[in-house]
Amino acid sequence: MDSAFVAGLSKLRFDSTRYRRDDDFSDRLSHTFSTVIIVAFSLVISCRQYIGKPIACWVPTEFTRAQEEYAENVCWVTRTYYVSTTEQNVPHREPERYQTMISYYQWVPLVLLIQALLFNLPCLVWRLFNWQSGIQLSSIMEVASDVELIKDPLSRQASVRYVAKYIEDSLGAQREYRAGCLTKCKHCIARNFLFIWFGKRYGNFLVCLYLICKVLYIGNVIGQFFLMNKYLGTNYTFYGIELLRDLAEGHEWEESGNFPRVTLCDFQVRKMGGNIHRHTVQCVLPINMFNEKIYIFLWFWLILVAVVAISSFSFWIYKSAFRSNRTHFVRKFLKLRSVLEAGDKKRSFQFVDDYLRPDGVFILRLVAQNAGELVASEVAEALWHCYRYRPGHHMNDGNRGGGGGVGGIGGIVADSDSKKATKRKGGQPQQQQQQQQPLNGLDDDPGEFV
Repeated sequence: MDSAFVAGLSKLRFDSTRYRRDDDFSDRLSHTFSTVIIVAFSLVISCRQYIGKPIACWVPTEFTRAQEEYAENVCWVTRTYYVSTTEQNVPHREPERYQTMISYYQWVPLVLLIQALLFNLPCLVWRLFNWQSGIQLSSIMEVASDVELIKDPLSRQASVRYVAKYIEDSLGAQREYRAGCLTKCKHCIARNFLFIWFGKRYGNFLVCLYLICKVLYIGNVIGQFFLMNKYLGTNYTFYGIELLRDLAEGHEWEESGNFPRVTLCDFQVRKMGGNIHRHTVQCVLPINMFNEKIYIFLWFWLILVAVVAISSFSFWIYKSAFRSNRTHFVRKFLKLRSVLEAGDKKRSFQFVDDYLRPDGVFILRLVAQNAGELVASEVAEALWHCYRYRPGHHMNDGNRGGGGGVGGIGGIVADSDSKKATKRKGGQPQQQQQQQQPLNGLDDDPGEFV
């Protein structure tokens, strides 16, 4: 097994008191709200089955109390079958009797728990593999969410700079260290066509993984519809709607056969001498009153989750897959913060394509959804100043392939070249140039970090 995958399992924490914000509302609707609702239903049914009396049978008068309990236990652990009350006689042939066998009620709690687990699988995939990008999204979202509550300007600015610095370092660690025509072609394909070529070196690992998890959420909801119909043994395609229609038209369970309360049970008793006595008793299943309401609610809940999941996937695929949408999203924040100057249009496009790349824009979108657009705009402004005033940014702007990240070898070489050019031209000292940087740059007053 891959050691990286094992390391991901060790990093996974099942801590209910820690609220993670590395996804959106659609994901939380599936892996949090749906799981809580389904587990609650499972507990209700389990209490009814294992604490109360889930079945009661009408037995002959000659049966003792022990025989009555035996008959009820046999009918519960085996299966019962339903015969409509409109039929005068019970069919004599066993195949006709067992056409409407009912065996799902014993497994309802377990199946509900399996459904809850299936709702969590995409979330587990997302949290196991997103850390391999080198970006701790949960930490970024936690600090960004706290920024929204900070009122002190200096503390707020320091927290914003901290978030921006962490994003800058994380994105810089993803930079491609190789060069060449093939590498540039790969980066061009990854920038314009996400799913054709993706990876953390190409700056689109997170967004592609997130879209794959979105597909898993949708597939889970659709699969649960088929699972429910197959498990309950109904012939309904639109189970919830048709069940409500039966109730609205006055077709109760006696006619429709859905979640029958009164069923029949056959069992045999072997006595001394090889005699076999066959008994048919009538049983009542009060637990089906709970099952009926639970599965009607779950059917419509799955409809809601499916609509939200498909809408969320469409939103993310439209906003993340197209280069123009990514650029418009970031430039909107820069314009709102009034940090774009005359002649910065081309540089802002390079800022989105070469510096942030799809993963950086994806992080800003998550910050906007979880902490608000105001915090996202402040982080975007801080990242813009990181990009614009970093050493050797003119040289790195021309390199659209990757290398030369912040703190990398390219930045050091460019910094030394800029110092030599300054000395030759008799320009201002480096200290004066740093004083011209704005106050919200990352490198000024590092002592404010707490």
